[in-house]
Amino acid sequence: MALGRFLRILAVACLAAVPGVSTGQSFEQLLKATNDGDTQTVAGYLRQGLDPDSADPVGNTLLMIAARLGHQDLVALLISRKASVTRRNPYGDTALMFASLKGHLEVARLLVANGAQISHSGWTPLHYAAFEGHAGVVKYLLEKGVRLEGIAGTRYLYHDPCHTPIKTQQPMKVVAGLMGDRVQLSERCCGESGTLSVTRPDISTQVRFRKEEELRRGIAAIADQGQGVPTKILTSCPSCLQGLSRFREDTGAEADYIVVEMARHLLGADWLAGYVAKANRGGIERVLL
Repeated sequence: MALGRFLRILAVACLAAVPGVSTGQSFEQLLKATNDGDTQTVAGYLRQGLDPDSADPVGNTLLMIAARLGHQDLVALLISRKASVTRRNPYGDTALMFASLKGHLEVARLLVANGAQISHSGWTPLHYAAFEGHAGVVKYLLEKGVRLEGIAGTRYLYHDPCHTPIKTQQPMKVVAGLMGDRVQLSERCCGESGTLSVTRPDISTQVRFRKEEELRRGIAAIADQGQGVPTKILTSCPSCLQGLSRFREDTGAEADYIVVEMARHLLGADWLAGYVAKANRGGIERVLL
């Protein structure tokens, strides 16, 4: 048994022997102090021997909790006490993923500087930051050289909505970071613009004709990625998805949300059922989709 582990166990045993103080009470107080960002109190409990890798009932460690809530000083303390920066909870989340999800850039920097993984299988910090629109974290991770492996077996076009949700970065740079470098941008409006088709069918028809031409050019441009490989046109806008779906019979390209396509490949075909089941059990603290 490692000396450090032995000393922690000995200290907890001594603490439990103090009249009126139970180990359970100390642990609950430690969790409360962590949630409150009370660095001084957490430091006191760690000096008494409580484990810096202690976890709450759903499996989130003290470091994960502090990172999720943006308690930078507490994160630094836990790291200095050798809390694991790579540990995952039962759902695959790490402290860096929580920091990225909540947009805590300085916490993310601190974790990365101390060995947190920025690229790995499944959902990654970049996914979380991009889905929640935290441009600063996205920029930082991309600058660190994050590149996710592209998804094989499908050719992709990306339709960037006129009202793109990616405001502070080049949209295709973010998309390439999420999906790989072989995603082709599909230009022009999808034509799904409210009552335009009713009020000005002449203009609407021309818009749709131009978009269909653009889709065909895009599909031809990525033909070298494999004959007989299905093509998908991805987007991030509900209205655009509806408009792009109307071109399926003419172009053969199926439309879908970029996040849904990623979930399908990263988490499996039954990702939605699994997501709902975990949410119903109370194990998911995030809403990504």
